[in-house]
Amino acid sequence: MLATSIRNSSIESVKRVPAIVVPASMVAAFLFCLFAILTFLLPPRAAKLGYFAALSDKHHLLEVAHSPKIIFIGGSNLAFGLDSSLIEAKFHRPVVNMGLCAPFGLRYLLEEVKDNITPGDTIVLVPEYYILQDMAGKRINFTKTSIEVTNGPEGFVDGSPDLIRAVEVYPRSVLFILRAHLSSPHAAFKLLQTLHRCFIAKWAAVYSMVMAMLHGLPDPYNQWEVSAQIGTAARYCFNKNGDYFGHFNRPNVVNSAHWELFGPMNREAEGLLNCFGKWASSRGVDVVLIPPPVPPDYFIPSKSSDGSISAWTHGQLDVPVLADPRRYVLPTKNFFEPPYHLNISGRNLRTNMIAADLDHYFSGRSSKGN
Repeated sequence: MLATSIRNSSIESVKRVPAIVVPASMVAAFLFCLFAILTFLLPPRAAKLGYFAALSDKHHLLEVAHSPKIIFIGGSNLAFGLDSSLIEAKFHRPVVNMGLCAPFGLRYLLEEVKDNITPGDTIVLVPEYYILQDMAGKRINFTKTSIEVTNGPEGFVDGSPDLIRAVEVYPRSVLFILRAHLSSPHAAFKLLQTLHRCFIAKWAAVYSMVMAMLHGLPDPYNQWEVSAQIGTAARYCFNKNGDYFGHFNRPNVVNSAHWELFGPMNREAEGLLNCFGKWASSRGVDVVLIPPPVPPDYFIPSKSSDGSISAWTHGQLDVPVLADPRRYVLPTKNFFEPPYHLNISGRNLRTNMIAADLDHYFSGRSSKGN
């Protein structure tokens, strides 16, 4: 009986020990975070002297520029095709060219500048068309690569796997990504979708790196590390305003393919631009939008009528649009790499056009003020 009593006492003491129950959601969150950290830390990583590393330098330029300043926001169409010094000389204001990579997504591009905007600044939005319009299921054929747009009807509004590179070269980008996507449950869900694609892309890059090593080939992940023409690290091919010059004196890339179909602005992109405009206006900051440069065959006649081009913004965009998209249709000879990258002559032509549009806008603002 003594043995039975001891055994029953032991069983009762075991029963009294509180069970530690870890919710499945916490386990999933922990594994997700661990997987994310490992994914971002694994090689290959964006080169410290590569093209994407300029993101860190552009943020430094933005931080030190005094106001009132002019900030250009967009993708690589701005990096390759803007002479900021000309804008700076005409308007006697510091100019910062934040353009680098459109596939970072519209949410990210708008969010990353907010910490360094002050009253009196002017923000010039020049996003590529494909981050503003419905692109689901469409294929964009660039020079040597093909991008399948698969992150839903919003196209590149929420970004792409290139966000990995933003985090690798400028870790503070994590803050911008979270801030931009935690504003609503819908945006948070889209972030999960984008991160899923990022993880797949990173592991595919790991595989490609290993295969390249086995075959004695260069790592394709950092193919933009050096400007082949001048033998200089791509990060050092940006001037004091954030303009890229690594493509100067290189022959134009010939490509006759159609890259994307022009279409109306996505409703979600429209809403994001309007919200950003209101946010900036409440802080005494002007926001305007200028269409990006494209070659003549960009607007396919059978798909892009005069009516559809004129109705590009549905008439619902509150941000002033300073020009019709057709104004920035430039001759093919002005493109280094269609559909958005200009050569030197195209860069000069386009910059003067932007200067004229901004001059008209500022003049109108002054006359209204008087």
